[in-house]
Amino acid sequence: MGFAPSSPSEPVSAEAKSSLTAEVEASADGVVTEEYAEAPPGNAIPILEAVSKIPAAAIEVASAPFITDDPVVGSVRDRECLMRAMYFESNRSSRDGQLAVGTVVMHRLAAGNWGKSVCGVVGAPRQFAPGVMSRRLQGDTTDLASLADAILAGKRHPTLGKNVMYFHQAGLKFPYRNMKYVLVAGGNTFYYKASRRRG
Repeated sequence: MGFAPSSPSEPVSAEAKSSLTAEVEASADGVVTEEYAEAPPGNAIPILEAVSKIPAAAIEVASAPFITDDPVVGSVRDRECLMRAMYFESNRSSRDGQLAVGTVVMHRLAAGNWGKSVCGVVGAPRQFAPGVMSRRLQGDTTDLASLADAILAGKRHPTLGKNVMYFHQAGLKFPYRNMKYVLVAGGNTFYYKASRRRG
């Protein structure tokens, strides 16, 4: 699994392992190397086709009435996948944390290294919480749906620049100098990776 490393004296919890983190390890010369799993390219589908082709089971969530085919906010599938990432990766009482997770998803989509669609990014192997694409959302998700709509329409967390594409469980510490932290929200710490200079 692509989890962030932890200190031998601090075992990483299952919750921590579910966080969106890079797989980081030190090479023989002491340089930090990284590996990322890339999802297969997504296939863009016109919104009206998307609504008719998505199986009902694929978009079943607890508050199904929020599902629409509004072209302003993207396809119903885009909305569901973005909601899933925010729901399972952030403290559900923290709108700020949810917005931050959603922003990371959109930054990754723009980068093109983790998938060619919102669902491609969220469903990329070993990147988000286990079961993020299959577990059922519980309770009232109306506010979450509204936030997903806003993000798909262009809303972003004001603290996260376009280079912020990673986060891990808040409270964990790692010794890698290229991890530059910018925000703690919703139980996660968000960061970007600075380029490493070679002598």
